[in-house]
Amino acid sequence: MLDRRDHARKLLWAGDVAGARDAYDQAIRDFPGAAALYAGRAAVRDAAGAKEDVERALALDPACADALLARARLAADPRAALQDAEAALRADPAHVPALYWRALWRTGFGEEEAGRADLKAVKDAAADDLLSLQYRAFAAAALGEHKAARALLDRVVEAGVTEAGVLRLRARTRGWLRDAKGAVKDWTALLDKRPDDVPALVERSTQYRLAGYPTEAMRDLERAIELAPGHPTPLFCRALARFGGGKAPPFGGGLNEAGALEDLERAAKASVEDVESFYFRGRAKEELGRKAEARLDYERALGMAPPFHWLGGELSERARPDKPAPVERISPLQAAPVGVVIVAVNVLIWLAQGEPLLNPDAETLLDRGAAARPELADGEA
Repeated sequence: MLDRRDHARKLLWAGDVAGARDAYDQAIRDFPGAAALYAGRAAVRDAAGAKEDVERALALDPACADALLARARLAADPRAALQDAEAALRADPAHVPALYWRALWRTGFGEEEAGRADLKAVKDAAADDLLSLQYRAFAAAALGEHKAARALLDRVVEAGVTEAGVLRLRARTRGWLRDAKGAVKDWTALLDKRPDDVPALVERSTQYRLAGYPTEAMRDLERAIELAPGHPTPLFCRALARFGGGKAPPFGGGLNEAGALEDLERAAKASVEDVESFYFRGRAKEELGRKAEARLDYERALGMAPPFHWLGGELSERARPDKPAPVERISPLQAAPVGVVIVAVNVLIWLAQGEPLLNPDAETLLDRGAAARPELADGEA
């Protein structure tokens, strides 16, 4: 029975959703009492069918961890989802997917330390079946451990998993590790399956540029803009490419400055509302000098981003108010060096005199040139 379930999973991971559903249907006909098969089939059915499969699985086995997690992922209430993830882990403490999803839900409720502990446990899990390897890779990437994520993803892909999410994550991981040519290869594999995937086209263009292929990079951006004319992401990236130096003037080059500025204006006015769009819309406004407006877009993106989103760290940094410039403290010597020298010389002379000048008597004052009435009466000026 488990072999049949794994066969259906592999079809799903290869992008054959219809084949996976047929495989589950056949397995359920052969093993009608297997709760895990119903829980698995829920992933390839519509919402109503998925709910029906989950209920059937839990009726057969109320402690089926796969079914409890499937119900958690269907739940509209995050608290109910977290409770089901907890129940799945009570049923199977080593259930790697349940541990991963609990990490995300915990983090969403502000329990960041507990969420990170769960992610570390997922990454370090001993389980090496294909499903567990994928979740271990997801956890490593969420923790920012890109080398570990890359190693796990390599094992997954080498085993024949070509699911879009896996390819997308490995492509990004390769990019983070500065393997531009490897990233281009993965983005190309993904685009072979989804030729109209705008984010993939944009990200491949970035890696093409880093690998030294500007013509191919621009071709991908033009295609992305053709597919999504009002999307800020390809517009912003094309603007940078047109500036030539990766940044707007005065830092960039200026291959097509007028076209670049037009792209930035279009990106800044985009109406698409998702995490990446708000981020790139903000970037466009920032390049145009509208920092206050850009920060509002970053804040909206940050509010929409799920836990451990790949842009999360940068959004947090960009959404912060500008820190006031530190006040540079200038010493008196720097401010008025001649005046300091004159004062110092006077102090030295005063000390060298060796007399009680802080409380002088009349004779001392006269010796130092103080006015005396007798001398004044005799005509002394």
